[in-house]
Amino acid sequence: MRYATGVRPGRPRRLAGTIGFLLVLGAVVALLLLQRVDPERDTTVARLAEIGVDPVPHLAQAARGHQALLFGLPVADRAAWRVVIAATDSVARGSGLEAVGVPAPARHQPALDRYLASSPEEPSLLPPTEGERGAGLRDFYRAIWRLNDDLGADRAVRLLALLPADWPPSTTSSPAQAVRRWAERSAHARDVLVEALLRREPSARIVVVADGLDVLRGVRVRVSAGGGATSSPDGLGQLLEGRFGSGLYTVLADGPREVGGGAPVAGFGGTGFYGDARRVWSGSATLAPLADDEGLGQATLSALTWPGVEAELEPARPALGGIADAYVYPGGG
Repeated sequence: MRYATGVRPGRPRRLAGTIGFLLVLGAVVALLLLQRVDPERDTTVARLAEIGVDPVPHLAQAARGHQALLFGLPVADRAAWRVVIAATDSVARGSGLEAVGVPAPARHQPALDRYLASSPEEPSLLPPTEGERGAGLRDFYRAIWRLNDDLGADRAVRLLALLPADWPPSTTSSPAQAVRRWAERSAHARDVLVEALLRREPSARIVVVADGLDVLRGVRVRVSAGGGATSSPDGLGQLLEGRFGSGLYTVLADGPREVGGGAPVAGFGGTGFYGDARRVWSGSATLAPLADDEGLGQATLSALTWPGVEAELEPARPALGGIADAYVYPGGG
């Protein structure tokens, strides 16, 4: 058979295949280069690896010198809750603990009191939690019951539901209504701690658990309803710092971005370092003391919101060393 073009069959196909291969190879090389164009990020990850320690002994030691520990986390991340459970248990058995504030509505308080008073344990008394989002909180409740059972009545730890009684807002609420309600939470939580505990026991030792957005130091969280109602209230960390001063120790637990939507209206979406920390520390929960460490560079903070709600963090890339006293990679990934 003769070919007028003088080209054997199959050559154009091989040429096209070669070009396709080169294009794919170029894309892979470009992707690898893009992953390495941030030397500050590489330095921060290396520094995190250098200073990482076991969270529980570190937090038990921190509790000895502070009246209050404030944990901020993606509330739907069960791995982060496991770190909080272990640390709370260690603190209560060591330096002692009067109460734990939890991100639950005040209408749950009677059920929590009845549950902690049950003997033997009666989990059916616990207030309802919302699916996987509430699984970590339910684990925490049960861990406190077991802790109290070991410690006895004289050293028992109280559970305090810190959120407004009608929290969260209905999903049928307008975005503007949801934003207004969101803005009320932190002041309400502070008031519960004062009225239920600190007014009578001003030196009481406490652990408080909140969404990560409520803990950030030096970061203003501005939440708005599609260009309408806007709120940027002081976070719980700022309010408690006004109460405890240097007696407050703040801990920011990271998590995969997809669990940030566990908090109603607006929730912590992570620092941007979770994937890096996972590669450095593998599956082990690890804490990095921050203490204004200048070798840590900037964090890329994010928030996830309900439809119709927008959240802006100012600054969006603060110095990682200044946003809390400690950073925790919760492991489990």
